[in-house]
Amino acid sequence: WGHRRLIPLLLIAGVWLLGPWPSIDGGLLWRFVSEDIWPRALLAGDWAGLVEWLTRIPSLGPAIGNTLLLGLLGTVGALLAALLLWPLASRHFGNRTSRLAGHGILIFLRSTPELMLAFAFLLLLGPSLLPAWLALALHNGALIALLVARHADTIIPGAPGLPASGRLAYELLPRVYPGLLALLYYRAEVILRETAILGMLGIATLGFYIEEGFDYLMFDVAFFLLMVTAMLNIGVDALSRRLRPREAPLEDTSLH
Repeated sequence: WGHRRLIPLLLIAGVWLLGPWPSIDGGLLWRFVSEDIWPRALLAGDWAGLVEWLTRIPSLGPAIGNTLLLGLLGTVGALLAALLLWPLASRHFGNRTSRLAGHGILIFLRSTPELMLAFAFLLLLGPSLLPAWLALALHNGALIALLVARHADTIIPGAPGLPASGRLAYELLPRVYPGLLALLYYRAEVILRETAILGMLGIATLGFYIEEGFDYLMFDVAFFLLMVTAMLNIGVDALSRRLRPREAPLEDTSLH
């Protein structure tokens, strides 16, 4: 929405409008970057102590397992939600009123952050992976469903005499499914990243232990877990790029 020549001016104006800035002690900042986030054994060159430090990191294996499990469940849930929800907003089904209602539902689910959805489900269902799974599945499924419905609206059915169920099963779904999978694989890495945020609600993913590390001022543990989370995200992104259908481009910027 802004011209590229205005970006420097907008950045300067943004810095000025966001002020006043708090005073930052340069010495403390340097200590945090150079000492606090690194294990003492590593700074001292004590490799045996570093191995011992790694063994003291709490529940690393189960945390990685829960993160991958929740990410996989969220991806599958988003696929199921998208398959069920996209006809609600497509011109090929229902009437104008039902399409407006379906579009509004999808917009609401897409626009509501996963953290808020997970918190609401947490109050209703109690602490477990289920609230996080529902939040990830509904939010990402609604986002994908909107894009799939938009793509389906450009398709002209070859057999207009088919009933709605036949049109869905034989005309539209086979033609939109490759693009749906491409969008799903694109979102898989984002879903895994969001599991770390949902750890703040007490779900025992890597994000839970990252927050615990910061709460107890164990910055070295928190930084290490952040690196583990980043490596998991990179691995999932590389895998999703390999599996993503090449014939289904991603042109919509609302995915980011």
